[in-house]
Amino acid sequence: MKSKPCLPPFFTRAGICGQLLGIWLLCSLASSLAEQQPYPNTNRPYLRPGHPDGVALLPQPPTVTEQPKSSRLEVANELDLVRRAVFSRTPEETVEALNTQELIRAKHPVEESFLLFTNEVGLKFVNNLTSNTLHYTYYLLTNLMPKLTTNDLQYILTNPCLKGLIITNEQTKKLEINTDEDRIELIIACPKEHFNRWRPYQYDARLLYGKMEANPGYPSGHATRGWLYALLLERLFPEKREAILEKGREIGWDRVRLGMHFPSDVWAGQVLGQAIWQELMANPTFMKDLTNAVNQIRAWETNISREASPH
Repeated sequence: MKSKPCLPPFFTRAGICGQLLGIWLLCSLASSLAEQQPYPNTNRPYLRPGHPDGVALLPQPPTVTEQPKSSRLEVANELDLVRRAVFSRTPEETVEALNTQELIRAKHPVEESFLLFTNEVGLKFVNNLTSNTLHYTYYLLTNLMPKLTTNDLQYILTNPCLKGLIITNEQTKKLEINTDEDRIELIIACPKEHFNRWRPYQYDARLLYGKMEANPGYPSGHATRGWLYALLLERLFPEKREAILEKGREIGWDRVRLGMHFPSDVWAGQVLGQAIWQELMANPTFMKDLTNAVNQIRAWETNISREASPH
């Protein structure tokens, strides 16, 4: 009687089943970990510190005067334009402007900033931004606006215009970076300090609504971010382009309604936002990530349509 060959345990039926079970468990564990940590810190910021250079890019802001000193009435009347926007503001516009003022700031997580575009891109997109189904899009947004780290400290310390991004640790008394801020703030802060333009409420106290801002007004940081976000979102949702761009413009004008900015501050912010976008478009890594995000959103939209259609 021939004896059966002695097979290694992993070649037996029980061994093969055990291997398959092990593979299944590993896949389940990997999937579980992916659900818990879908957004690893890729640490690949697309923008170099201080690029583009807003000081070199932007013209000197108009001089605000109560009486026209030239034929350029639009310059002389900027303060009157702000007064009209503030004093004609409706309660609904006030609520919207305050919401814009708060959510667009760098201290908020990426997904909160894009809540401003909920009506334009849809609540499902905003709600799913922190899910695995849109992880490429989330990577794109977080790498666009990475928080400042200790790696940025040397650059900030060598640029006096960025002094507002340094805070003193109350316990150690050492200088530290304000980690509530992000890389885009490195681009906005220098022209603000360089041009050092007063805000409308500093000319007319009646225009102030809420707290005074800690920095000068030109260019508008909210307008910069709002326009940059709009330019990005209209690439992700080209069929909603007009509504998205209109919202981007509205974010800047909301600041005029609150007496925080002159119209020329908003214009300068949008110019700076456009320049940041051009800088991004010249970055091959950004363009690759943008393509991945666009493809992922199209697939996500297709799945939603299938789920919504009757079976």
